[in-house]
Amino acid sequence: MNIVRLDKTATDGICNIEQQCFSTPWSSESVLSTISNPNNVFIGAYLDDTLVGYGSFNTVMDEGYINNIAVLPKYRRQGIAGKILDDMIATAKSLNLSFLTLEVRKSNLTAISLYEGRGFKSVGIRKNFYTAPIEDGVIMTLYGE
Repeated sequence: MNIVRLDKTATDGICNIEQQCFSTPWSSESVLSTISNPNNVFIGAYLDDTLVGYGSFNTVMDEGYINNIAVLPKYRRQGIAGKILDDMIATAKSLNLSFLTLEVRKSNLTAISLYEGRGFKSVGIRKNFYTAPIEDGVIMTLYGE
């Protein structure tokens, strides 16, 4: 598996992952716009020539806001999301970000466990943050050193 920084040439692969992983996936226009913004970081996991997972975060001054981490269903439970997240954390450190933060569905215990295992702490709740279905989001943050 190769973990690499993604650019706009990965838009179709990202859209494929979005369609398979999320109830409200990003449109190709949204992906292209977001990945083209220099304040955004996209990290991908390739097996052979197939993009099987990706993560993205945007930066605002010295802050990092994770948008998504997603792995195609047939490649889950193989440590791919963890490797993507590790690279995102290393990239955030190299950018001297003071923190990385995200929201995760309250019911997504697998993702919560992944984040806790990397040092993220629950710092709050966003009521009814998610749609399809409506659910609270847990705010999780990893502070820089």
